[in-house]
Amino acid sequence: MSPSLTLHHDYSPPSSPSSSVTAFSRTSSPTLRFSKMFSLPKLIFSAPSSPESQDVERLLPAAEIGAPSRPHISLRRRRMVWQVCALGAVLMLGGWMTLGMPDADGMMARVGLSKDIVDATSPPGGQSAPAGSGSSGSDYIPLDSHPSNSQTDPVTPAHAPPAPLASWGLKLDSSKLLAGLSPWPSNPDVDESVEPLSVLGHFADNIYKLGPLSMADYRAQLLEFVDVAFPKGIKTGIKEDVARVLEEPLGGAAWDSQKSIWQTDKDNRHAESREVGTWKSGQAQNEGWKWDLETDANADKWIHSLLDDSRIQQLWDNLPSGILRSDTIRYLLLLLEGGIYSDTDTNLLKAPSQWGRSAKLWREGAGWLPDEARARIDAGESVDTVIGKPSVVVGLEADVGDRSDWFDWWPRPIQIVQWTMASAPHHPIALSAVLRVLHSTADAVDWAHEHAKIVNDLRTLGRYEDMEAVKKIDILSEPKEGGPLGVMAWTGPGVWTDAVLSYLRVKYGMVWTDLKDIRDPIRIGDVMILPVTGFSPGVGNFGSQPAFHGQAMVEHKFRGSWKSEQGRVRR
Repeated sequence: MSPSLTLHHDYSPPSSPSSSVTAFSRTSSPTLRFSKMFSLPKLIFSAPSSPESQDVERLLPAAEIGAPSRPHISLRRRRMVWQVCALGAVLMLGGWMTLGMPDADGMMARVGLSKDIVDATSPPGGQSAPAGSGSSGSDYIPLDSHPSNSQTDPVTPAHAPPAPLASWGLKLDSSKLLAGLSPWPSNPDVDESVEPLSVLGHFADNIYKLGPLSMADYRAQLLEFVDVAFPKGIKTGIKEDVARVLEEPLGGAAWDSQKSIWQTDKDNRHAESREVGTWKSGQAQNEGWKWDLETDANADKWIHSLLDDSRIQQLWDNLPSGILRSDTIRYLLLLLEGGIYSDTDTNLLKAPSQWGRSAKLWREGAGWLPDEARARIDAGESVDTVIGKPSVVVGLEADVGDRSDWFDWWPRPIQIVQWTMASAPHHPIALSAVLRVLHSTADAVDWAHEHAKIVNDLRTLGRYEDMEAVKKIDILSEPKEGGPLGVMAWTGPGVWTDAVLSYLRVKYGMVWTDLKDIRDPIRIGDVMILPVTGFSPGVGNFGSQPAFHGQAMVEHKFRGSWKSEQGRVRR
């Protein structure tokens, strides 16, 4: 049965959270034991009644029925066995001294683990995490007191059944997932001599995964992705629309050109809830919007019908968790169908036609709005009349200000809401989000292979306590816990925020700090951005106003609470 799509990213921390990162400390370091090298002589010469000799008896066939339980070996042969074993031990030790023993600590470090500390999310560019963020800024975290079900015997460990996610990715190949695609460009190196964009420092500036920085490279990346990952029957239309949006100064189709409202759930259990009712009837219905609920079964059918035998289907079929699928399907629905996506635990407060009314122009249009259009707007014409409706409508979720502990709670200091969003079909932002999910999945596959290798190497070295600690970390673990990405950076709001801001940066020159402290909707070319109150009224942070405020369009009830099939609960 496919993972459930019922999971939501619900981030509603207290206004003054206390930072907490699981602390670990090494009390002892298991050393390599050489007893196994001499186990054969020990077994051969042990007493007949010992368990070891009984094991050997099962391996050495008797010459005839009634043969003695322990084979008779002459003194000369005994000496020969000892000499062979001793020679083998000397050769083995010599090889280790010459070539070096397996470096388990080094291998663990490559997935964020070592004998001293647990990786507290090694930030981009080698920077230190902000003070109070719950991250030590170090590259590692300790292992030995990692929570474990039991203390295992270092000689004969009792291996627990593998976790549900323990083997994910081992049959996948990241090079096949990314075949035909250009490597993801790294963020530029941090220049410490240049002032950061805010008091949060270079760490906050560089936390965004920017991608291509020029319009030419951005366009080439997206069109290449469409060619490689989408079926022939739909790729032409996507490429034409994406190219048109990128060429037009003010964008393309209106965000409400397709009046579809999309919601996802495991089944129909919430189809008649009060929250869902605000979307499928009333104000939205009166404006001609059509509501659709994509259950798990329907989502699978939709993917396999529209994207059969494509790289996107391969991605979908191999996502290991319902929360990852829930994120990915919303991007695909906006990309291929268009309309509004909203979680089932949201209330529609105002009709979609009211979203972003009386928006202000970013920088009053300077640098991006043609002079003729600006003159018409100054003369009294409405923004929508002059430059058309926006193609995308999003809302702010977080604007952390100068809060030093922001990284404990949000993946980005300016973060875009992912539980409600709207877009015209075939827009570059949604396409970029799907591409980012594919690259993140390939990174997770590489991590899974490295993780499995480390587990096996620790077992070989006899470091069973470390091995069991490493096995507790799975593909969905946060980086500060030794995991590869964390859900928020794999498919969640970190991905959507980066996709939105990278488009605004490449096309209009905006940077993340340009969205700080906004209290009214702003229009940036073909994108409408609502203040925190727009899709997050009543959260008690970032200047959010109550749900009855005039700027409140959608209310999030936070009932999903990020519960996953693995039992994780977001803080």
